[in-house]
Amino acid sequence: MTTTLTCRARTHHYSAQRSAVGLARDEAAAALREWRVPVSGDDLALVVSELLTNALRVSGPTEQLALHLRWIGTGLTIGVWDSSTEMPTVGAVGDLTLDDIAPDSEALGLDGDRAGGWGLPIVQAVASSLQVARTHSPIGKWVIAVLPVIAVATRNERGGVT
Repeated sequence: MTTTLTCRARTHHYSAQRSAVGLARDEAAAALREWRVPVSGDDLALVVSELLTNALRVSGPTEQLALHLRWIGTGLTIGVWDSSTEMPTVGAVGDLTLDDIAPDSEALGLDGDRAGGWGLPIVQAVASSLQVARTHSPIGKWVIAVLPVIAVATRNERGGVT
């Protein structure tokens, strides 16, 4: 038996402006539809939004960001590049509940010095892997998440679901 993996890739570049998050989310959704990739569209939107938002936080308004999507049949790789040398830190995810991520200050643990901090743990929870790789030319880093393939139900010739 021979298995053939189809590789598809796409890279988009954005100015480090707030509009980049929505544009990147739209580009990622378009690739998902075009490539017919069996990953969660909701998870894709969440990961792209979180990674681009984090990149914006450490970038100046004249800097560039990049979104790279790669499908190789076993998962969808989502990479976001920014020119900051500041490395993200991911705390232990533990057992997250909806109460932990509810949008109120007590649940988020906002203590005046800490705003947010839940994005990467949530990405880590939905992705099969999350990693950070420094780049030296140009200087910066890639934050890379891989979304796993989800089971897709199909109808057989008798109308049943397989």
